[in-house]
Parts: sequence; structure tokens; C-alpha cells
Amino acid sequence: YQKILFGHPEGRHALEYLKARGVDEATARKYMLGYAPQTGSGLLSLAKKENFSVSDALRLGLVGQRGPQQFDEKVFARVMFPIVNPAGKVVGFGGRVMNQGMPKYLNSSETPLFHKGATLYGLYQAKEGIRQADRVVVVEGYLDAIALAQYGVAYSVATLGTALTVDHVRALSRYTKNIIALFDGDEAGLKAAARSFEIFIEAGVFGRAAFLPKGEDPDTFVRANGKAALEAV
Repeated sequence: YQKILFGHPEGRHALEYLKARGVDEATARKYMLGYAPQTGSGLLSLAKKENFSVSDALRLGLVGQRGPQQFDEKVFARVMFPIVNPAGKVVGFGGRVMNQGMPKYLNSSETPLFHKGATLYGLYQAKEGIRQADRVVVVEGYLDAIALAQYGVAYSVATLGTALTVDHVRALSRYTKNIIALFDGDEAGLKAAARSFEIFIEAGVFGRAAFLPKGEDPDTFVRANGKAALEAV
């Protein structure tokens, strides 16, 4: 997926999309971003060439099965966000459309390697930043976590399309006890914060919430106002 994004004509418009979203190339490479083209990425032929079993690819949710020996790729025409565990191993993928198509994100299904409710996007990249700052800020979207990191908030992670869970909080508490959930300042954000406090209590951690001004999300706010303004929030 990375090779296609950075070195193939089909990846050019995905790179343009990322640039339009304000993601620079160094950050895209740091987070190992890629692209799954409309025509397919050649994943099945690569798996055969590398002697990976198709049944494993099926179990990991990378391919689908249409018949006894008929397999096809599951993700097309999406920017690919590898989901990496704290040890640096890719355990799943999130794929985002570049237009108004739905669903906006397509995440890997639950597998023996990947559990949405226990995995945090960007934790591998943020580990050192979290230790140094002795705090972590939790946002909802991949691009939110990436934008914060690009603007110098090196301790940002994101949940994977799910609300914060006890397992998320326990995973983060191995690195710091200062966990800040960053919410939009609208009604939905206030409700999500109310739910998250129960999660913190169950995990035995004193959680904090921060609220952005109405109409802002972490991505737009940090780009418009910078790191100092976000840290003031």
C-alpha cells in the first residue's frame, strides 16, 4: 500500500488528497500511510509470491471469499492507515474514502491479532512522546491524531471508531496516569464525555476531559491555532 501511494501513478491522487488535508510526506511515512487502488493492490498475487497462505489473509480480513477458490481484495479506492501495536507490528488496517462515499472508514474486522476495543491508533508512534510529556490525549479519528502529532503534540492517540473502553484506558495507564480525552464542544461531545468518566472509574484511573470550541475538531483546531492553543485547551 505504501509503494502504491508513494511510487505508483494510481497513488498520486491519494497523495494529493493527503496534502489537501494538510498531511506532509514525512508524517505520512512515519504513520506508514498507503493507498488501495480501485483496480486492486495486487495483494493476492503478492501473498502467493511470498508463500503466505490465502486462508490466513482471509482470517485477517484482508481478502474476501466468493467461491471455493475465488478470493478478492476487500478494500478498494481508500487511503490505508496501518494499525500498529505497541511493539511496532501491523495488526490491522483502516481504509478511508477520499470522497463522500460511505462508510467513510472501513476497519479490519476483529481477528486473533486485532481487537478494536483494546487497540489505539498511533500508540506506537506516540509512546516516547507520552513518556516525555507524562500525558496522553485521546481523540476519535486517525487524521486527528496525525494532525496533532504533525503540529508537535507528540502524545496523541485515537480510538478506532469506537468509544473509549476500559481496555484502552488500562493500555494507556502503562505509559502515564494523565489521560485526557479530547471532545468536540457540542452535545454529542458532552454525552461522550459523560460516558467516558464511567470507563475511567472502572479502570481505576482519574480521567480528564477537554472540550474544543463548538464547530471545531482536533484536526481543524490545531491547524488553525497551533500547538500552544491546543495545549491551553
